[in-house]
Amino acid sequence: MTGDIRKTIERIISSEEKAASEWMKRTKEDMELRGWLKKAEYYEKSNDYRRALDAYLNFMELKLRIIKSRPEYTVRDYLNLVPYYIKIGDCYKKIKHYKKEDRLRDFERAAEYYKKAASMYMELEDYTSANVYLEFASKTYEEIGLYGKSAECFKEIAETYLKLKNNLVAGRFYFKAGDLYEKAKDYESAFESYLKSAELNSGMGNMSAASMDYKKVAEVLRKQGKHDEAIRYYVTSAELDTKLEHYLDVAKTYTGIAQDYEETNNLEDATYYYIKAAEISLDNDDAFASTAFKNAARCYRKMKRYEDAIRYYIKSANISLRLGNQTDVAHSYWDVAECYKLLGNYDYAADFYLKYAEHGVLEEKGTEYLEGYKKSAEIYSEIGDAKVKENNFAEAIKFYKKAAMSYDSLEDYLKAGELYLKAGLIEKKKDIGDFFETCTIAAERYKKAGELYHAAECYLEINEYLQAARSFTEYADKQLDKNLFYAGEGYRRAGICYAELNRRDPMINRYNKAIQEYLKYIDKLNRLGVTKDETSNIGEAYLGVAESNRMLDNLLNAKKYFKKALDYFEKNGMKDRAILANAFLSKVSAKLAIQHGDYPLATDLLSTSIENFEESIARGGWNERYLKFLEDNMEEARRMLTEIGEKPEITLLMDRYSYSFVGMPLIINMNISNQGNQPINKITFLSQLPEDLELIKPPYPIEKLPAKESRRDFIKLITKKRGKYRIKPLEVLYEDKRGNKYVKASNLVSIEIVEKPVMEYKNYRNVIER
Repeated sequence: MTGDIRKTIERIISSEEKAASEWMKRTKEDMELRGWLKKAEYYEKSNDYRRALDAYLNFMELKLRIIKSRPEYTVRDYLNLVPYYIKIGDCYKKIKHYKKEDRLRDFERAAEYYKKAASMYMELEDYTSANVYLEFASKTYEEIGLYGKSAECFKEIAETYLKLKNNLVAGRFYFKAGDLYEKAKDYESAFESYLKSAELNSGMGNMSAASMDYKKVAEVLRKQGKHDEAIRYYVTSAELDTKLEHYLDVAKTYTGIAQDYEETNNLEDATYYYIKAAEISLDNDDAFASTAFKNAARCYRKMKRYEDAIRYYIKSANISLRLGNQTDVAHSYWDVAECYKLLGNYDYAADFYLKYAEHGVLEEKGTEYLEGYKKSAEIYSEIGDAKVKENNFAEAIKFYKKAAMSYDSLEDYLKAGELYLKAGLIEKKKDIGDFFETCTIAAERYKKAGELYHAAECYLEINEYLQAARSFTEYADKQLDKNLFYAGEGYRRAGICYAELNRRDPMINRYNKAIQEYLKYIDKLNRLGVTKDETSNIGEAYLGVAESNRMLDNLLNAKKYFKKALDYFEKNGMKDRAILANAFLSKVSAKLAIQHGDYPLATDLLSTSIENFEESIARGGWNERYLKFLEDNMEEARRMLTEIGEKPEITLLMDRYSYSFVGMPLIINMNISNQGNQPINKITFLSQLPEDLELIKPPYPIEKLPAKESRRDFIKLITKKRGKYRIKPLEVLYEDKRGNKYVKASNLVSIEIVEKPVMEYKNYRNVIER
């Protein structure tokens, strides 16, 4: 009996100890649970969502373990945890993310917790809350591009509402699911969802929504390449919209039908529906109509029916123009231009490229449209060239000017100048239009482009020598620190212009500057050698120096540098340039020979010069202005050769032998004769006596000496030193009837001066001879 009581007491004690241990365990878990929840709520309020998330996750882990381990907890207790699933989802979204991959991971987890919450609400038959958190999940998936998962959530919502027999809302969510499936490129699921929405809306008599659904069904079928099926659903949509008199929706449906036909290359039917869509939309949605006409034009273009394409592109452009949509206008005009180009109608193509640019640049971001100006300019220029070949010069001028204006719009003033000059030269040559105005515009464009040398050339074409001189001078000034040769060229050309204006002082100034810069250039090349980027050479610089001296009438210097140029060109095998240099060298040398009365030498030199000019011209490669310059020089050489027979022939004969005493005057008789056939004018004399002989009586000047006549005179000189002299005492300077100046020396004269004897002699000659 006593043993049984003991066992009973021990069993009671054990049971109590076990209960106490269990109570302690539960109390500890409950305290830990409250601790985690308190931490979670604290961190959440502090916006420390990462720590809040960790606390909520620990809380949920412990709470689920408690529910599982304690018999008194039911499913309802589990379902009551749904707010904490939502909080966990919120924390995953609200955590601050620094890496894209971390954000994607946490947003996906958030969506999964929202879905878990939704399923728990479903268990609780709280369908409204369930759908709210499915929508939360869907939007969260969508935010990270998981469109398929997002669509699944909407589809689940739709099915819930369908079970609840709320077909209206179910249809809306099927449509949303379809849209997201489409974004995910899951066209089969999109088709099913759109079609389900369509069927629900049709069943409720919501024809407007059903029409939209069927249209979407058709679109996803088209994306799958199922064009026949797509057209069937488009037609269904169009029929519903027609019944509802929703004509704009009909138009949009026709566009969908047209797109299917276009994608299956059934272009005739495509154009029909595009045009129908446009016509229905006119005056209701003109922008849509414009696009539809443009789509029809595109199909005609694919069929190579370019005239029809042009017609509908222009219809589209006119509507866009009315709407003030310059971008669409511009693009339609570009397409028109392309069609005209394919038709070979380049004139109209260029016009519409130009229109494309003109409308395109009206937009703020219109720089891309500058290509239209470029295209039009190139085509107008090509047409101009073709018209020149056809001898249709008036048309050529018109198209060159159009091209130039297009380049103006591009601010490509160099090309604009080139084309205005082309037009101007034709106007000048063919006596068409106002070449003066055109060449002036060309010069202005060249100046804008900074091409002052070309601007000066334009001014020369219209004989505006002062403007040309200024431009050449400005060009030369700018070249001083760049290229001394070009500086010399500019100053030399300016000198030519001032010569044309008979402005001697600036002419001399520019030629001297030219010589100075050419010589600097030559010195630089002699010291440093020719660099790779040099486009000229020392020979050309020698030519420039020679030509500048020739124009200044410094014939000796001109001859010197023409010879240097010739030597350089011959040494370097530059035959064409050598022939040119020799032509000028021979001509200058001939002038010097004529001045000294050496007519046989002058004749030979002029013949050589003419031959060289002829050969140089025949070899070609000259521009029109320089060719005329060569021809003028050749003609001058021929004229000089002809005139040699008419040159004044003068002789100055003086006593061949004269003698006297130191300190006594010596008289030397002289005779000047005009042996030619022309009178000689302004005859003067220049003493060539050495310093020991003083001229005390010079010969008198002669204003005019007729042909075949002569004049006698004498000179008187004196010296204080004895000696013998063999000299040409005088040079005669004279002019022909044209004002050409000449110089010729007298014959050689022997002069002997001796000391005067102390005794008087009757015959001093005998004394001198002894």
